[in-house]
Amino acid sequence: MDMDLGALRIALLVSLTGMVLWLLYRRFRYNTLMKHVPVVRHAELTGLHVGYHPNRLLLTVQLPREQTLDADLMNDRWETVRQWPGRELQAGSQQWDLPLEGMSDGTYYLRLISAGQSTERQFTIRST
Repeated sequence: MDMDLGALRIALLVSLTGMVLWLLYRRFRYNTLMKHVPVVRHAELTGLHVGYHPNRLLLTVQLPREQTLDADLMNDRWETVRQWPGRELQAGSQQWDLPLEGMSDGTYYLRLISAGQSTERQFTIRST
């Protein structure tokens, strides 16, 4: 009887240790993936350039699938100064030209909004 109880205790200690190590590994793997894996199925802004004469914003966007993107322009106080209507873009690398006529020199922020996520980028208009 004592021998069976000792074997049971050892089996339980080994299985408990194995389970704790397995849970720690899963937690470590999950946290590592959450920090280092890009968001799946989200638009990626790969290029942002200001064009002049006329003033316009030239965007290059990489899309993993067809989706609608909205764009907002905000000033340095994060107040929305212009909104462009949503545009349906195909999968792959796409070019988007946004007019900036009537905007004065200064620092602005572009916000791209897709399903469930937004991206902000800073740019400067300097016409002189």
